[in-house]
Amino acid sequence: IRTDCPFSKVSLRGILTVEYCAMSEIPLYAAGCFLLLTQNVLHPGILILSALICFAAAAIALFCAVLAALAEKAMALRLDSELTI
Repeated sequence: IRTDCPFSKVSLRGILTVEYCAMSEIPLYAAGCFLLLTQNVLHPGILILSALICFAAAAIALFCAVLAALAEKAMALRLDSELTI
């Protein structure tokens, strides 16, 4: 956006990076909860906090997926309008 080109491949790559990072948090927190559960030290507060973090990460990943799809369509429209005289 600073370079006045919000619908570019660089911004799309950044959005996809955020999406992949958000999706990678979910199995990490689930594995941590499973590890604590097997050691019998899983406190309900930790479980609730982990569930909230997983839900937030899923919401961020969904938002980024929608934003990436919209950015791809906007890039296609921009390319089409640039080729039209």
